[in-house]
Amino acid sequence: MAVPTPRLRVQTVPFSALLNNDAGSGADKNLASWKPDKRFVHFGWYYLGPAATNGSNDAYGLVVNEIVPGTLGQVNDWVQVWSDAGSGNGTDFSLWRGIPDNPAHVVLGGIFVRSHNKPTIDESRYIRTIDKDMLVTAKATPEIWNDMGSGARADGAVWGISTAGNTKAINTGAFIPVQGYNNPPGVAYALDSTKVTVVGQENDVDVQDP
Repeated sequence: MAVPTPRLRVQTVPFSALLNNDAGSGADKNLASWKPDKRFVHFGWYYLGPAATNGSNDAYGLVVNEIVPGTLGQVNDWVQVWSDAGSGNGTDFSLWRGIPDNPAHVVLGGIFVRSHNKPTIDESRYIRTIDKDMLVTAKATPEIWNDMGSGARADGAVWGISTAGNTKAINTGAFIPVQGYNNPPGVAYALDSTKVTVVGQENDVDVQDP
């Protein structure tokens, strides 16, 4: 059987730049969302969605660089999944999922915003869509956060993605936003390791650029 030609370079790096947190939401749990430091996303390197944690500890995730043009794409729009409307909080919060510009692509993760507006250009900068052919199925677990205690009219939650038991899968670090509690999303994805080239971990990716 022919070995697939790698279509992406990928690297696991710290997602240490705080994007947003839920301070002031009133939720019982804490949520922080993270993106890669600027030194990891430039010269053609991007990421597939912010990571999420329950506190001030940052996370790890993947940055990606195209080998085959067209493997990555742009997020065309953002659709609101949940907001804290009705909570009476002084700060607004919301969860969003992306819509790809190409029907053959998906947006792997969601984004958490401290407003009821769509993510700003700065908040969504360097997030890319990816060709579905690059993915394998994964499991949505665990539930990282929900808004219980916030007083919002609607219920919302954030789920992680697990690749446990799938030796072909590479976790991107992205999270999935959903409506409701104890309501895991039906579909979760990870990268197919046979279709990527993994470069050294925790190094500045600019030294890896072709």
